[in-house]
Amino acid sequence: MKFLISLCVSLLLLINGEIINGQSTEPTTSSSDPCYDYNTLDEYWRDIRLSQSTGHDDTLVEWSGWYRLYLNGESAQMSEWCVSYVGCGGYTGLYLGGSHPTPEDGVVTREVLGTYVGWGYSNRCGAYNSTSIQVKACPGDYYVYEFTKPNKSAPGPTYCAVAFSSISSDPCYNYESLDRPWRANNESGDNVCDERFSWNGWYRLFYYGMNIQMPETCVSWYSCNVNINLWLNGSHPQIEDGVVIREVCGNYWSGCCDYKTKPIRVKACPGNYYVYELVNPQFGCSGYCTDVSTISQAASTVSPDIVTGTSIILNYDPCESYNVLNNHWRSTLNYWSTYGYISDHDDTSIEWDGWYRLFINGSSAQMPEWCMSYMSCGGFSSLWLGGSHPRLEDGVATREIYGSYFDQCSHYRSDSIQVKACPGNYYVYKFTRPPLSIPAPVYCAVPFTTPSVDPCYSYTSLDEPWRATNNPYYNNNYYHNMCDYNVEWNGWYRMFFFGQFFQMPESCVNQGMCGTQYPLWLTSPHPQLEDGVVTRQVCASAWSGCCTYTSHPIRVKACPGNYYVYEFVKPMFCSAFCIVPEASNQSIPSVSTTTETIPPIESITPPITTTAPSVDPCYNYNVLDDLWRSTNNQHSSQIMCDTWVSWNGWYRLYIQGQSVQMPDTCVDMLSCGTHAPLWLNGGHPTVEDGVVTRDVCGHWSNNCCYFQSNPIKVKACPGGYYVYEFVRPSACSLAYCADARNINITSTTVMPETTTTTETTAETTLPAPSVDPCYNYNVLDDLWRSTNNQHSSQIMCDTWVSWNGWYRLYIQGQSVQMPDTCVDMLSCGTHAPLWLNGGHPTVEDGVVTRDVCGHWSNNCCYFQSNPIKVKACPGGYYVYEFVRPSACSLAYCADARNINITSTTVMPETTTTTETTAETTLPAPSVDPCYNYNVLDDLWRSTNNQHSSQIMCDTTVSWNGWYRLYIQGQSVQMPDTCVDMLSCGTHAPLWLNGGHPTVEDGVVTRDVCGHWSNNCCYFQSNPIKVKACPGGYYVYEFVRPSACSLAYCADARNINITSTTVMPETTTTTETTAETTLPAPSVDPCYNYNVLDDLWRSTNNQHSSQIMCDTTVSWNGWYRLYIQGQSVQMPDTCVDMLSCGTHAPLWLNGGHPTVEDGVVTRDVCGHWSNNCCYFQSNPIKVKACPGGYYVYEFVRPSACSLAYCADARNINITSTTVMPETTTTTETTAETTLPAPSVDPCYNYNVLDDLWRSTNNQHSSQIMCDTTVSWNGWYRLFIQGQSVQMPDTCVDMLSCGTHAPLWLNGGHPTVEDGVVTRDVCGHWSNNCCYFQSNPIKVKACPGGYYVYEFVRPSACGLAYCADARNINITSTTVMLETSTTTETTAETTLPVNRNPCSELNCSDDERCGMKNGVYGCLCKKDQHRQQQHHDSFDFSETCESSSGSMSVSRCQLFEAGFPADVLHLNDPSCKGMVQNGRVEFHFDNDEHICGTNLLANGTHFIYSNCILGTPRSEDLISREKILKLSFSCVYPQTQTLSMNVEINPLESIVYRTLPAGEGRYQVRMIPYEDDEFTRPFTGRVDAELDQKMNVEVRVEGVDSRQFALVMDTCWATPVNDPDYSLRWDLILTECPNPNDDTVELLQNGVSTSSRFSFRMFIFTANSTKLYLHCAVHLCLLSSNRCSTDCNSGHQRRERRSLDFHDSASISLGPLMLSEGNTGEHFIYFNYLQMKVYKDLFHEYISLYYIPCSQISGSQSK
Repeated sequence: MKFLISLCVSLLLLINGEIINGQSTEPTTSSSDPCYDYNTLDEYWRDIRLSQSTGHDDTLVEWSGWYRLYLNGESAQMSEWCVSYVGCGGYTGLYLGGSHPTPEDGVVTREVLGTYVGWGYSNRCGAYNSTSIQVKACPGDYYVYEFTKPNKSAPGPTYCAVAFSSISSDPCYNYESLDRPWRANNESGDNVCDERFSWNGWYRLFYYGMNIQMPETCVSWYSCNVNINLWLNGSHPQIEDGVVIREVCGNYWSGCCDYKTKPIRVKACPGNYYVYELVNPQFGCSGYCTDVSTISQAASTVSPDIVTGTSIILNYDPCESYNVLNNHWRSTLNYWSTYGYISDHDDTSIEWDGWYRLFINGSSAQMPEWCMSYMSCGGFSSLWLGGSHPRLEDGVATREIYGSYFDQCSHYRSDSIQVKACPGNYYVYKFTRPPLSIPAPVYCAVPFTTPSVDPCYSYTSLDEPWRATNNPYYNNNYYHNMCDYNVEWNGWYRMFFFGQFFQMPESCVNQGMCGTQYPLWLTSPHPQLEDGVVTRQVCASAWSGCCTYTSHPIRVKACPGNYYVYEFVKPMFCSAFCIVPEASNQSIPSVSTTTETIPPIESITPPITTTAPSVDPCYNYNVLDDLWRSTNNQHSSQIMCDTWVSWNGWYRLYIQGQSVQMPDTCVDMLSCGTHAPLWLNGGHPTVEDGVVTRDVCGHWSNNCCYFQSNPIKVKACPGGYYVYEFVRPSACSLAYCADARNINITSTTVMPETTTTTETTAETTLPAPSVDPCYNYNVLDDLWRSTNNQHSSQIMCDTWVSWNGWYRLYIQGQSVQMPDTCVDMLSCGTHAPLWLNGGHPTVEDGVVTRDVCGHWSNNCCYFQSNPIKVKACPGGYYVYEFVRPSACSLAYCADARNINITSTTVMPETTTTTETTAETTLPAPSVDPCYNYNVLDDLWRSTNNQHSSQIMCDTTVSWNGWYRLYIQGQSVQMPDTCVDMLSCGTHAPLWLNGGHPTVEDGVVTRDVCGHWSNNCCYFQSNPIKVKACPGGYYVYEFVRPSACSLAYCADARNINITSTTVMPETTTTTETTAETTLPAPSVDPCYNYNVLDDLWRSTNNQHSSQIMCDTTVSWNGWYRLYIQGQSVQMPDTCVDMLSCGTHAPLWLNGGHPTVEDGVVTRDVCGHWSNNCCYFQSNPIKVKACPGGYYVYEFVRPSACSLAYCADARNINITSTTVMPETTTTTETTAETTLPAPSVDPCYNYNVLDDLWRSTNNQHSSQIMCDTTVSWNGWYRLFIQGQSVQMPDTCVDMLSCGTHAPLWLNGGHPTVEDGVVTRDVCGHWSNNCCYFQSNPIKVKACPGGYYVYEFVRPSACGLAYCADARNINITSTTVMLETSTTTETTAETTLPVNRNPCSELNCSDDERCGMKNGVYGCLCKKDQHRQQQHHDSFDFSETCESSSGSMSVSRCQLFEAGFPADVLHLNDPSCKGMVQNGRVEFHFDNDEHICGTNLLANGTHFIYSNCILGTPRSEDLISREKILKLSFSCVYPQTQTLSMNVEINPLESIVYRTLPAGEGRYQVRMIPYEDDEFTRPFTGRVDAELDQKMNVEVRVEGVDSRQFALVMDTCWATPVNDPDYSLRWDLILTECPNPNDDTVELLQNGVSTSSRFSFRMFIFTANSTKLYLHCAVHLCLLSSNRCSTDCNSGHQRRERRSLDFHDSASISLGPLMLSEGNTGEHFIYFNYLQMKVYKDLFHEYISLYYIPCSQISGSQSK
C-alpha cells in the first residue's frame, strides 16, 4: 500500500511539477495561499522514527518559500514531540515547540526546538532553540511550513517529520492481542527489550486474559522486566476523542521522563478497553509497560477441547496421526544476529491441538535436548527438552521443558509435554501453550538426519595450523582474529595440522588462543568406535571463564584408523574450532591434555632438609591463613570476593595455625565468607602425580558447579599437605575455601599470631558497659510466639518487623527463652518456627553469635536464617539481638514448654507512686527531645543561601531522631511561611505549613511544603513532628522528604549574628548539677559506642594484598577507633593512596571538634589519582569526648573501594591504654531510684491530638490518609485537651476526616490484660469491616486511658478515629502534665456497659445469644431449616445477565463458627451485607467482579464464584474447617422453548427464563424503516416491492463487553418451514450470498446486535408468501474470532470451540404483500408469531412475509 501511494504521488509530481533533489514545486492554484503554492519535501531520513544519523545539515540548504512534508510518498507533518537521541538524519533533531494550528487559525508562528543525538546534557528535550517558522493548516488535513535556515548553534540541525499511516479499518476491531503479564509494572528481574520484537499495527493489551492498559504515571525504575520502562505521558482518550497521539516517556535511574521515545497513537474502544499503535523504541533496553491497577475483566480460562489431565489413554497412534510443524525459523541455527536480533514469534499465541512432528525446510527434525548461549529459534525464550528422548519401547513419555534467557539455559520452566518415539526414527510431540509468564517462548527444532554415507569416508579435510591451541590470536603486534562464523560449513570435516591428523581439545583452552578471541573446545570426551555418531556440547573460553559461552553443539564420530570426523556448524559468535597439536600419534582411548612434564616416580626423592630448590612450590609458597575462609564460616555479614586479590605464585592454606586443604567435595552456599564458595572439582593428586590442573566450582542456586571458575594448579607435597597456584576467579562473589571440618584444634602448630593471654585478661577486667543489653532491651511478649501455639489460622512472619536492638522474651508475664532444640513445624504462629542452633551461652561467655534454624519439610534446619547475637544475663534470663529472618514465613519462637504459669513473675513495670516521685526529682525525662537531639548546623540550609551552584537533597540523609537547627552557632528555626524557590541550597526549599506549636502543645505533627513552579506547596512532603522547648527553641523529628531535590530550611532572616548564643553543649550551673547526679546519660555517644579495632584500618597498612570496602558493612550508631588496644582517631589530613587496607582511604576533611562543639558534621574525603579529595564520600558526625578521644557516627561510603582510616602514625604501642568503660555503681543507683523503665508505653507515648480525627467530623472537604504518616511507637488520643479512646464499635462512613474511618474490632483490654493485639476495621460501602487494616497493639493504663501502637493502614484513605461522642467538653481536663485525679473523674462519666444484643439487630427468625463466649444471632429452635446435616446451610441464589447474588442464613453461619464479617467472595474485598437475617453477596461484571471466573465447556458458559471464610481461632471455634460455598450462574447452549404470551408487533422477543442458579437473557428482532436504524416499523407499512429492508437482531441480558451475536446463515422460503426444499439464501457462512448483490451485511459479530439489509422480493413459483429464517449464535469477543472479513476472498470457516456458546430462535411476521390502485405492491405487518426450532447447536430466528391480499379486514390493526 505504501508503495502504491508513493508511486501515485511520484506520478503526480512528474506530471505537475519537477522533482529536484527531493524537492519539487507544484503548480500554483492561488498566488497568495501557501496551501496551493508550496515545495514538496520528501526525504526518508527526516523520519523521527529513524534513530541513525546520516550527516545531513539543514543550515546548508537554501530555503525559499513554503514546504509540504512527505515520507516515502505519504503526507507527513513536523513532529510536535521530542524523541531522545534522534537527529532526523542530522545531529540535532528539530521539532515544533507547540501544537499545529487549525484551518481557522490561518498562518501562525511556532517556536522550533531541538534535541541533540549524542549523550550528555545537550540531549535533553528543548536543549536548543532554533529560528521560529510559520505554519498553516490546509484543507485536506495537511500542513505547510515556511522553513528557514536553522540556528547554527546546534550541530547538524534537521527538521523532523512524522507520518502516521491512514487507518483502513477500525482498530478497535482489527488489532493483535498482546498478553504479556511479564510487562506488568509489578514485575522485575529480567531484561526483555522491545527492540527485539517486530511491531506492526495496533495492539490490545491483556494480563492473563484480562484487560489491562499502559500506565499514565511514572513507573519504578527497572520494573516491567526492562531497563527503561515506557509509560504514557498523558491520559487515555475517551471514545469520542477517536484516535489520538500520545507522547511516551522512558524512566531510567535519574528521572521519570529521562527518555522520550517515539509517540504512539491510542484509541478508546467500546467495551472499556484501549488499542495502541506500538512502534519499535529507538533506544535499549526499553519496553512498553502495563499497569496492574487497571486490570478490568476476567476472560475465559477453560477451553472445552484442551485436555489438562496427566494420564491420557490414546485411542489412536500419534505416530500415524499428527500435524506437521515445518517452520524454518524454529531451527537452533536461527541465531538472533541472523535477523537483526528480532524475535518475531511467540508460541503462546498458537492454539495447540493434538500431536506434532517437526520439520525444518522439509527435513525431519526433533527438539533439542540441550541449550546454548543466546539461543533464539525465532523467539525470545527458546524452549528445549529437559531430558533425553524416549525409546520406541517407552511409548508416550512426559518430559520437562525449559526456556533460555540470554546465556542462562534454564531460566524459565514451561509446562511439561508428552513425547513419543516412532518407527522410522522420528518423534512426535504433544505441544501445549507455554505459560504467559515466559516472554515470547518458542519450541526449538534441530535437524535430525542420519548420514546417507559413512562420514568416516566422506569428509572435507581441514588443515589450518592457526587453529592450534598454542597459537595466540595476538601475534607479532597484529591481531589474527579468525572467525568461523563467516565460514559456510557444509557436512563433515577431519582436522589436520601440517598434514598430520589431530583432534579437538576436550578441556579448557585459554582465551585468545587458536587464532581467535574465543576458542571452541569439546566439553566431554570423544566417542568410541562402537558409539557411532554422538552429539557433543561446545564451549567458548573468554576472559571470565572456560565456558563463558556455549556454542551450537556438533556431531562427532570415531573412525577406524584412530581419527575423528566432526559435523561443524556456524558458531553463535566470532570464534573458531580448536585443534590440539600435542595429541598426535596417540590412540583414542589414551588422549591426554596434560601439558606439563612430570618426572618418573623413581626420580622423586622426598627432601630431607629445608634447602629444597627454590622452584619447587612445596618449599616456595605463600601462607594463606584468613580465618573467614573456613568452611565453618557460614552466612557471614561480610561478603568476601577473591577477584579483589592480586594472586601471585603458590599458596598453602592454614586455619588457626593448622595446615588444611581445599575441600574437594561440594560446600554449602554462603560458606567461607562469600556467596558461592569455591571447591576443587576432581580430587587432590598424590605426590607421584606432581603438578596437575584441576577445575574449580562455585556452589550457587543449589547447583554445586553453578560457577565454573578458572582452573588452578595443585601439587601434593611430602608431609601430607598441598599447595595451590590460585588465580583470579571468574566472577564476584567467589572465594577459595579452606576445609576446617576435620582439623585438630589441639595440635601444636605455631602460626604468625600472638597469644591470647593478654586479651583474656583484658576481657576479665572489663566491667559491664553502660550499653549492656542485659539492662537495655525491648520486651517481646507476643503470645502467638509460644511453642504451644500450633497450627494457627493466622500465619505470622518476622520479615515484616523492623528489628532494632536487643529483646527479652516474655509469655503471659513470665520470662522465657528461645528454644535451643528443634521445634515442631507450624508452631509459634508461623510455618517454619525459628530456634537457636548451638545452645545458650553462660554469663561468662558474654555476647556470642548463634545460628538460627527454621523447621520445615521434616528438616529441623531446612531454613538457615540469619545468625543472631545472644547474651546470658545475671538473674537467669537471656537477651537476643534479633534481625530480619532470611525468608517468609519464619518467626522467632518463645519456649513455653516449661514455664510455671502460677509463679510470681514481675514484668518490667512498677507502680505509679514511685514514678511520680521520680518525675518530681528529675527535671526532664531522658526521652524528652528537648534535651536529646542532634545538632543540624549546615550553613547551606540558610534561607539567605539562594541560587547555589551545588544543589542539595535531603533524601540522601539517614534521618534518625530529633534535630535542633543552628546557623553559625545561633539557634534558628524552620521557616513557617513560604520560602523563595532555589533557596536553602536546593531546588524546592521545605518550610513548615501550620505554624510552630507552644510549649503547652507538646509534640505535634505538621505538614511540610516545598516551593516550586511559583506554587508554595507544589511539593507536599512527608509530615514531621515538632516540639516547642523551654528556652524559646524548637526541635524537629525530620524524616526523608518525598522527592529530590528537597531540603529542610533554616530561617536565618532574623538572626542576630553578633548576639551571644550558647550552643546546647556548653555547660551551665544547672546542667552541671544534672551531670553530677547522673553519671552518664545513656544517649551520649561518648558513653554509648561500638569499638572498631580492625588492624587493617591502620594508616601504616599500605599496598595490602586484600582490598577492603566499607560499603559492605551494616553501620549502626557511633564508633570509637582502636589499634592494638590503643585509642586512636581518624586522620584529618590527606592519607596516602592504597593505605588503610583499601584503594582510596577515607580521612576527615575539616578537623576534629572540641568538647565544647558537641556533635558536628564533617566532610569525608578519599585519596585517589593523586587527588586528596577525589572521592567526596557521605558526611559523618563527630564528637569530642572528655578524656581526649573522639567518637564517629560512620555511615556507608559513597563508593567501593573506600574504607575509614585509623591514624596510627603517632600512637605509642607500649603505653598502657585502658578501654573506655564506666563503673556500674552510679548506674545501679540510678536504676534503683527510677521506679518504672522508660519502655512502658503507658509512660512513654506520643500525643495524637488532631481535631479532624473526631467521630463528630463528618463529610469533611479534606480527606485525610494515615498511610502518609511515619508511625513510630505508642500514641495516646486527645480531642481539645480531653483524653479519648478509639471507638470499638462501627463508625459512620466519611467520619473522622477520611473516607473509611478505622475503629477497634474486639473491644479494649483491661489493665490486667497488658499489651494485646486487636484487629482494625474500616467502614465503607455499608460494610463495617469492608477494609481489614493491619492489626495494632493496645494497652490499658492506670488512670483509665489507653495507648495504641499505631501502624501504617493497609490502604488510602483510611485514618484512625478518636471517639468524641461521649466526652465532656466542659470538664476540666488538663493535658499530659496534670495528675490522674481529674482524668479519672472525666473517665468516670463515660458509659462502660452496653447491651450487646441491641447492636446485633437479630431478625424475627433469630434470637440473641452467646456461643463460645461471643454474642451473636442464633437460630430459633422452631425455625424450619432445610438442611440434612450440620455442614448444610439455607441459601438462595439469583442470576441475571452476567451478574449473580447469593444469600445464606446468618444464624446458621454463626452457629457453625463463621460470623458474617469473616466471609467474602474470591476477592477478599467483596464482603457480604446483612439484610433481614441473611448474609447477601453480589457480583457483576462492572465494578464488582469479585474474582468471578467465566468458563466455557462447549455446552454452557458459566459464571462461578465462592463464598470463603475461616473461623476466628481466638473467638469462635466450632471446628477447624474453612467455609467454601461454591455457586454459579449457568447459561445452557440448547433447550426447548415455547411461547405462551402474545408477541408485541414491534419486535419479536424470546424470553429465556432459567431455573434457580441459571441465567436469563432475551433475543430481539426488529425491522427498521431507515438506514440509521432509528425508526422501527409500526402499524401499516407503505413499502414497495424491491424496497430496501433493514433488520436488526440483538441479544439482551448478556455482558456486551464479553459476547457478540453472530448471524451464521439467513435464507427465505415460500412456506413457514425452515427446512422447506425451495429456498433463497441471503447470508452464507456469515457473509452475503454472492449471487444476490442486494444483500448488505452491515455488522456481524462485533457487538450484541447484528444488522443486515436486502431488497424485498417474493417467490415466483405460484407463491404469495415469504418467510425469512436466520441461524445465530453467541460468541466470546476474547476469542478474536467473532467477525469475518467478507472481502478477503477466502472466508474463515473454523470449528467453533471457545467462541461458540449459545443460540436461540425467534419468529417475526407474517408480512403481507398487496396491490393498490396504482398497481404498486406494499408490505403490511399484521402480527408477529414466534416459533422455536432447536437442534444440537442452532436455533432459528424466523421473519415471515405474507402478501397483503391475504389479510382480512379484521387483521388490519
